[in-house]
Amino acid sequence: MLKRILPVLFFSLPWILLGQNTEDPHLENNKSFSMILLPDPQNYIKFDTNQPMFELMTAWCAAQKNTLNIEAVLCTGDLVEQNNLLIPDGVNGNQTSREQWNAASKAFERLDNVLPYAIATGNHDYGYKRAETRQTCFSTYFFPATTVRVTPRWRTPHLSLNCLTGGKYLLLQQSLHHAMKFWVG
Repeated sequence: MLKRILPVLFFSLPWILLGQNTEDPHLENNKSFSMILLPDPQNYIKFDTNQPMFELMTAWCAAQKNTLNIEAVLCTGDLVEQNNLLIPDGVNGNQTSREQWNAASKAFERLDNVLPYAIATGNHDYGYKRAETRQTCFSTYFFPATTVRVTPRWRTPHLSLNCLTGGKYLLLQQSLHHAMKFWVG
């Protein structure tokens, strides 16, 4: 038994020792800034046990705002596994779509009034299961109409949105179906 464990320990030791970097992240050039990319949150959001990991990611972004001079947080979309599924199958998640949308929204709330963030919608954010329609629940959970007042700023398709609770959004729309909303503080 010892003959099997010893080689594993020997080859694992450098990674164990070197992987214990306790130095806080920092920028080498004080004129630098950071933009944080959060790809495909649905992989954390679709199972309830993984949701706290995504919340930790957004909390980390907020906590590192000054240390890393974070200018914005960008999300590539696919916030949820299924946009409008009532009964989860246990394979593609154990959360209903409503629970997934709530978890994603809650995680991004950590950035509200702290950091600007941009969220793009992905194919999983449309339809019932797999983008079979162009319907999305995105605006129900992110930037709901009850919290913004639309102010045309440029010629369409660009709009500035003022949040009634403070802060502003910038809506960039490339086409009727693809929009990116940007919290600008």
